[in-house]
Amino acid sequence: MKGKAALNRAFVSFPQLNRLVTTTNFIDKKTHMRELLFVTSFQLNQLSKLKTKELG
Repeated sequence: MKGKAALNRAFVSFPQLNRLVTTTNFIDKKTHMRELLFVTSFQLNQLSKLKTKELG
């Protein structure tokens, strides 16, 4: 469920990525999981950048 929530947030932020992930989901589950991992790692990266700015 945790990953799904992160993905839902990504859908709000990146509508064009939403379409891409939805399409790949039908084509290939493994590709879909790679997209999910990419989105999640991208979000974590953005969050850590924000935290660094706040602390710095």
